[in-house]
Amino acid sequence: MAEKKEPVMDLEDHYRNKIILAPMVRVGTLPFRLLSSEYGADLCYSEELIALKLMKCTRVVNDDLKTIDFVAPDNTVVYRTNSVDRQNFNVVQLGASDSASALAAARVVAEDVSGLDLNCGCPKHFSVQGGMGSALLQKPETIHDIVSTLSGSFPHLPVTFKIRFLPKEEQTVEIIRRAEKMGAKAIAVHCRYPHERPRDPGHLDLLENVVATASATIGIPIISNGDAHTSDEVFSVFKIKGISSVMIARGAINDPSIFNKSKRLLRDYYNNINNINNINNINNTTESTTTTTTTQHNSNNENNQLYNIATTIRRDEPLKIFDTRFDAVRRYLELCHATDNVLQNTRYVVKCMLEVPG
Repeated sequence: MAEKKEPVMDLEDHYRNKIILAPMVRVGTLPFRLLSSEYGADLCYSEELIALKLMKCTRVVNDDLKTIDFVAPDNTVVYRTNSVDRQNFNVVQLGASDSASALAAARVVAEDVSGLDLNCGCPKHFSVQGGMGSALLQKPETIHDIVSTLSGSFPHLPVTFKIRFLPKEEQTVEIIRRAEKMGAKAIAVHCRYPHERPRDPGHLDLLENVVATASATIGIPIISNGDAHTSDEVFSVFKIKGISSVMIARGAINDPSIFNKSKRLLRDYYNNINNINNINNINNTTESTTTTTTTQHNSNNENNQLYNIATTIRRDEPLKIFDTRFDAVRRYLELCHATDNVLQNTRYVVKCMLEVPG
């Protein structure tokens, strides 16, 4: 008898019904990605890697650490990954201003990553002055050129990009609509304008309007980013019509088990819905009424993002969480030691983990 083959997943499906670690400068190195994956992150993005630097790196097999290192001419490790990181779906985010440098950088890491992302949202001066990050929002043709070049060159890898709001709502809608034509397999939308900072409240109402309009005409997933600091907030964002997945940044620094806490909420929701279905079935005395009630309820569920993602969470999955922030820091330090993380980077992340409110 022929061996039964698992169905092949479409590239865009890797970004549906997921809770994702966002790209964060100085935070998204290997130990924090591994920590987030251990506690429920479905995908983990690297920090932004500058294409002009990454393209000059050499791939080095590190037998001592069991890692693959991408080492710059000055011997600094620009990117480090391992088999666990790759198995957990590691996405490299590129900072690039043109397709040539993006392609050259992507070629260096393409066999060791699960996905490629173009940063079109970072408002930091360094990125913007180099024509990268949010500066690309003013050059949609350049975005198109970079994304289409990457997707055409690496058909086995999903290529995505991440944006912020443009000045006009219709401009944001248009760039989301164009994403699929570029060859992107998903697009992430940060719910702030480029000039706004984390202390400024996000615009989830505007996100809801933009996504509702754009999602009606495209088939690729739209990922929400921004203002999802707690599991309750993640749960609420998933209620927005057209949102496929949620990307978490500062909430993960505060509590790396926010991914599993969010999944617990979603699983509880799933169980409650099923309990309601069961009660309805018991209370209905005729087969026709039972069939009608259950069918109508399930039809609503099929269009409900909360229910859809909840069905992807295994009923027996333990979904472990941290009891205290110090437990999270302790585990992070263990992973830093195991992966020989740069000391200055480790100190910075621990400082952030201990400083954020919560």
